[in-house]
Amino acid sequence: MDLYFEIKKQRDKLEAPVDSMGSSCVGHAYPKDIKNFQILVFLLLSSQTKDEITYSAIESLNGTLGILTPENVLNSREEDVSKCLKKVGFHNKKLKFLYEISRKVKDKMPETFEELLKLPGVGKKMANLYLNHALGRNEGISVDTHVHRVSNRIGLVCTKDPEHTRRALESIFDRDEWPEVNRVFVGFGQMICKAIKPKCGECSVQDRCPYYNMVIASKNNKVNSKVNGSNTSS
Repeated sequence: MDLYFEIKKQRDKLEAPVDSMGSSCVGHAYPKDIKNFQILVFLLLSSQTKDEITYSAIESLNGTLGILTPENVLNSREEDVSKCLKKVGFHNKKLKFLYEISRKVKDKMPETFEELLKLPGVGKKMANLYLNHALGRNEGISVDTHVHRVSNRIGLVCTKDPEHTRRALESIFDRDEWPEVNRVFVGFGQMICKAIKPKCGECSVQDRCPYYNMVIASKNNKVNSKVNGSNTSS
């Protein structure tokens, strides 16, 4: 837990994409149901897609449709909506899901975890984030690739998939800390503990991080040994 709190201190000083372009940042200019629909669409589009691209897609949809609402989606041409999603990962599949979701929620937005999971393309991670950001309800830790990666790298959990990570983290942290766990790990994963080429030199817990000591430092030592051996033989 000590490493988590050290990371949290560093995270609080960082401006990450999720802070200004995450799901909690969309739809604030509109009435509640429209805002919540835009949060839901953001989450649908966000898998395998950077926040910057997802946020831009929501802005593009608002511009193309006038306002991103279920009715406006259903009354639009697919090719127009598709253009807004062209940079989103798996955009063709998500385009189909967007129309299906719009049909299902046009009369009533989902209000429970179970209702959310019935929507195409919506999983547990998205459902928990929606309940928190749209309805202000704290029903679980949302575990995305950043939360799963960082929490395992620092040894806070030892899990193979996001669902097991969620269960483990929920057993470690008090319920009122759950939303903060997501914010800390997502932002830290975006800025420092990246999947590829993590910025270990900028990490406040580098010297105590199991991942750094087992993987990065060990790799660097091997490289240095080869270089020194080559210099000696020459």
